[in-house]
Amino acid sequence: TNIQTTAGTKRALVIGINYRGIRGELSGCHNDAKNMIAFLKKEYGFQDQHITVLMDDDDPAHGSPTKANILAAFETLVKLSEPGDALVVHYAGHGGKVKDVSGDEDDGFDETMIPLDFQTAGQILDDDIFMTLIHPLKEGVHLTCIIDCCHSGTILDLPFTFLGDGKQTEMTCGKGARAFPHMEKIRKKKFWKEWKPMIMAGAALVWVAPVVAAYWIMNGTEKGGTTSPIGDKAQ
Repeated sequence: TNIQTTAGTKRALVIGINYRGIRGELSGCHNDAKNMIAFLKKEYGFQDQHITVLMDDDDPAHGSPTKANILAAFETLVKLSEPGDALVVHYAGHGGKVKDVSGDEDDGFDETMIPLDFQTAGQILDDDIFMTLIHPLKEGVHLTCIIDCCHSGTILDLPFTFLGDGKQTEMTCGKGARAFPHMEKIRKKKFWKEWKPMIMAGAALVWVAPVVAAYWIMNGTEKGGTTSPIGDKAQ
């Protein structure tokens, strides 16, 4: 199952945060989100009723991209999905990293998404993203994530990685127990088959991202903004 061939429902969660009026305000993440929605509808036939949008704009149809709303949207997306469905999660905003306090990160840092209310609610750790969005997925659900922010390389805590540098030809797995701590959970739960959609999602990014970029360029739409952390709070 993938986005092109699925006979199931195509669902998307699109998040764009400009952090209006906050230090580190961005200017292009709303455009990113709107372009992604247009791309999914035009190229892959996604329907409005199956696209959830979280943006800090003035559109009453959009939810606010707060920490609670983002995590709730992850949970809802997973609960609604059934085998054969194709899911897309797109995030455009700031990303950060914080010191790992659980001892499960090889480099000593957790990667994070930075929600709109990060100053009061805190950041969204990669551990939380894994346990909310990745781990509960049903077998046979295909998930593609496009995370446009700093420190996003391992933000899903997947056991396998693929570096799109033109040299790597296959997925690689982290070495050592601390490199990918969730692998032990997967083995204990006999969860390996349910990891297949996520592994394929990682590979899909290598192909989807250039297509999306080409779409933006061909349509002459500016993709603005940067993804550096917001001040000291995100360091």
